[in-house]
Amino acid sequence: MIGAIIGDLAAWTWENDKGSFYPKLVSPKACPSEISLALIALSHFSPKDISRIRWEEIKGCLKDIFRKSDVCLTCDWANFLDDDKTIPFRVKQELIMAAVVACGLESDSEETARKWKDRFHGGRAEHYLCKLPDIIYRLYHGAIKEEFFNEKMLFRVARPLVNLCVNDISKEDISSLSYVCLAWKCFEDSWDFTSAIHNAIRYKVKDRHILAFLAGAIAEAMYGCDYVLLKRKYTKDSNYCKPIDLPADFSQNFAEEISHMKFLEKESRTFYPKNNALTNVERHHWTKVDSLFSKMAFTETDYRRVLQSAPINKERRFGLYLDDGWMYVYCSRYILGRFQFIKGSSD
Repeated sequence: MIGAIIGDLAAWTWENDKGSFYPKLVSPKACPSEISLALIALSHFSPKDISRIRWEEIKGCLKDIFRKSDVCLTCDWANFLDDDKTIPFRVKQELIMAAVVACGLESDSEETARKWKDRFHGGRAEHYLCKLPDIIYRLYHGAIKEEFFNEKMLFRVARPLVNLCVNDISKEDISSLSYVCLAWKCFEDSWDFTSAIHNAIRYKVKDRHILAFLAGAIAEAMYGCDYVLLKRKYTKDSNYCKPIDLPADFSQNFAEEISHMKFLEKESRTFYPKNNALTNVERHHWTKVDSLFSKMAFTETDYRRVLQSAPINKERRFGLYLDDGWMYVYCSRYILGRFQFIKGSSD
């Protein structure tokens, strides 16, 4: 969820403070859009109780969150918060996308997302959109990118939309499903969290905030989102990795919610991610070698311990992280090698 908010703030930075975009990704002055505030509001509700939540509670929570922010609302959102009768299409679209991202940490995420979709009266596009939380959940648990093209899932069903979006995005509104397919392409073509956001910003869609929001949500699940990582040729000094800092006002206004989101994401992740390892992001040329450990067998418990390898420190100079199905070995921010686990019949 934090990755989605960072994507939204990065879109603001690109539009209003380009000097901060590449070195920092997020400007200290960045403001969230309505979709991030909707995500914060909907994250308050327990997924098991969605069908029992009264509409007044949902609307009240949204109003409380929006009051805590200085965001200048669009007409659709302003009218929606003041009117108890109608949900403008744009507001409905953003509410469902925010709910879908909020469900990505739950094991029954697709079912939960459909409950939210029904509450906000989503259509056919939003029905397919409800498969995204399951994808996010599986990425948090070590799934690889190719895995999602071998099944009848969201991106196989809607794959033609990706090419359609890339070729004709410009000025017209595109559906929420098209935004998700384009966000997936931004993630698919990325090598870390930072590059996924950069990819999203390059597309000239009508609303970069939505695209970057969705791309950030997906990319965070595989990579993490704590740092900006840049290739050395794009940096003036040797410090190619810097923490991604949320704007001070935003962090202060929503300190409790941000802390809760970070806790949930830490509890959900089953492996140590690339973005946290702070390794260099240059292109690597690999040489295949025979491994002394090729016949070593791991129990499921030991395998999980390896995936959750702790960060390096003065006592532990070597570390491991998982990235798209490969375990990478690194030391002092440099990658030394990589290997894969192979699932056996009994281990």
